[in-house]
This record gives sequence, structure tokens and C-alpha cells, in this order.
Amino acid sequence: MKRVNVLTEGAILLALFAVLTFMTLYLPLFGAILMFFMPLPFILYTVRHGLKPAGILTAASCAVPLLIGSLFALPLTLIFSISGIVMGHFYRKKQTAGALIAGTLSFLLSFVVLYAASVAFFQVDPVKEMTAAMDETFEMARSMMAAVGQEANEDAIQQLEEQMKLIGYLIPSVLLSSAFIFTLLSHAAAIPVMKRLNVQMAKIKHFREWKLPSSIVWYYLGVSFLMFFDLQEGSFLFIAAVNLLFMLQMLLVIQGFSFIWFYSYVKNYSKAIPVIAVIVSLIVPILMYLVRILGIIDLAFNLRGRVKK
Repeated sequence: MKRVNVLTEGAILLALFAVLTFMTLYLPLFGAILMFFMPLPFILYTVRHGLKPAGILTAASCAVPLLIGSLFALPLTLIFSISGIVMGHFYRKKQTAGALIAGTLSFLLSFVVLYAASVAFFQVDPVKEMTAAMDETFEMARSMMAAVGQEANEDAIQQLEEQMKLIGYLIPSVLLSSAFIFTLLSHAAAIPVMKRLNVQMAKIKHFREWKLPSSIVWYYLGVSFLMFFDLQEGSFLFIAAVNLLFMLQMLLVIQGFSFIWFYSYVKNYSKAIPVIAVIVSLIVPILMYLVRILGIIDLAFNLRGRVKK
């Protein structure tokens, strides 16, 4: 009887995954949101029944691309099923932080394999394609400005071209950041469903309580100092330094936002204030520099301790 229930539940979750996959592929805007719910069937099944039944469910899910008539659904199926099983395994062990870390690594590995497969088998490099498209855009802008008798601002265009070239070097950081965001949003999507089904999850620290190691400030200063040297563009040291600097900057920004949440909580401000602060900072990029500085001060000078006093 128990085995029948396990199989029935697996069939229901597999059907749910098929519906989510179909809507993700054929409803672009709404599907972009549903994408973060795709690991959920595998998370639930792993939490309730363990790794072996979840592995069988993953094998069965490989038939979903055939059912919905899209081979592009196969990589999506593998990415979200494997990541869902990995996260569900740690949820089952009551290790929520471990689920976030393992989920990030799983998504990262999946993205790297997908990127490598795209280049190796389909001769499609997303980075080169994006760079080529931007080059065409810049040339079109020059042509349009010349047609109306205006000179193009070559300094501004050259600066944009350099920034686009830099994005190519930041692929490792972009993949890692994307993996973390996917994991975080999948975790957020799983929380209300898990609670609804009375699945116990170990709590993690509230965002306002996040405190990164203070040594990150010294790493940031060291890498920033290294960038002052004339590193050969495209070299391993250059790419490593650029990616390290980008990731450290992101960590310091997260720390800055965490302090804003902490300060609002201590001062009993409205919860809307830190949310608005994040949204405005994303809209006005220059504010991100201030948030980063706030994160540095918080780590280097124990700003939270001073606020408490």
C-alpha cells in the first residue's frame, strides 16, 4: 500500500512538473516566474521519500520533452530535477544552509555544462553572440547619427564597448551569481508550499542578521590594489582578478543591504523602507557604491555594535 502511495504521489508530481515546463516554455513572461517553481516537485519528493525514489522520478521526467514536443525542455528537465533533488536531500537532513550552498553548486555545474555543450555541439557561444549583436548596435548608432549630420560620441561608444568586452571576462562570476539567484528564488518558492504540506524546514538566519567575515574587506582591498597594476588583458591573472573583484563587490553590497535591514529593525522603521532602498539602489546604480561602502564600514568597524549602543 505504501509503495502504491509513493508511485501515485510521484505520478502527480511528474504531471505538475510537465505543466510547469510547458508553461515556462510557451508563456514567456509568466513562465519566467514559474521557472523557479520547477525544482519544487523534486524537492518535495526527495524530502518525503529519499534519493532513490527521487532518482527514479528524474529518469521518468526525461519523457516530459517528448510529451510537450520540445527538445529544449530536456536540459531544463535535467537542470531543475537534479538541483531539486540536491536541495531536497539537505532539506530532508534539516540543513537549510546546506541546501542553499549545494543548490548553488548544482545550478552552477548545470550552467557550465550547458554553456560548454552549446559551444561544443552547436557552435553557439552566447557571449560572442551578445558581443557581436552589441557591435552591430554601435555601428548602427554611428550610421544613424551620421545620416542626420551629427558626430557620434566616440569616447562614450568606446567606453560601452570596453564594458561589453569586460562582460565576457566576467562569465564565471555571472554564472555563479545566476546559480545563487536561482537557488535563492527556488528556496523562496518552496517555503510556503513546504509549510502548507507540514514539511519541517530548519530556519536560517534572518537577512538582517547576516554578517560576513571581516577578512572580506582585506581581500577586497588587496584585489583592488592588484588591479592598479598593468595586467595583461585576457591573461589568467587578469580574468581571475576581475572575477574576484566583482564577487567581492557583490558580497559587500549584500552586507550593506543586510545592515540597512538591521538598522531599520533596530529603529523600528517600516519594513517597506529597506525594500524601497534595495529597489531604488537597483534603479540608480550610483547608490550601489554607497551601499558597498556601508558594507565595508559595517565589517571593518563593527557598525552594528555601535548602533546597538
